[in-house]
Amino acid sequence: MKTKLNDPASYEPVRWGTEKPWRKSDADLAAAATLEASYRAQVMRAEQGLDSLRSKAVKRGSKMEDDIKRRMMAAAGKADKLEEIGQRLKESTDTTRVGTVVWHVYRSKNKLGALVLDSARFVVGKSGTVLAY
Repeated sequence: MKTKLNDPASYEPVRWGTEKPWRKSDADLAAAATLEASYRAQVMRAEQGLDSLRSKAVKRGSKMEDDIKRRMMAAAGKADKLEEIGQRLKESTDTTRVGTVVWHVYRSKNKLGALVLDSARFVVGKSGTVLAY
């Protein structure tokens, strides 16, 4: 964790939360949230391609129009796949325990040198390795 802080020497632990089981369904929900963000980015790319097509008043049937349309379709196709996978992950009910999740509250200095209170969630796998931070 200290490697991600602006000033690692200023790190002061405040408290650790209670440990809770991290189940496969929890991991699936976290993955779905990540996919949702990717989905939104793909949709935005497709919309930007359409805006680009409109703003440049590209001639119909031109090579540039075909290229933009191809990119838009690819982005839309990726977005549809991401949405489908995300929906399946959200519906996951697998309660297999894959690790432990714990919250940690700490103080450290920010970029401006002010001491701030912050927190982080740690997911620790069964082997003891940190899976997510």
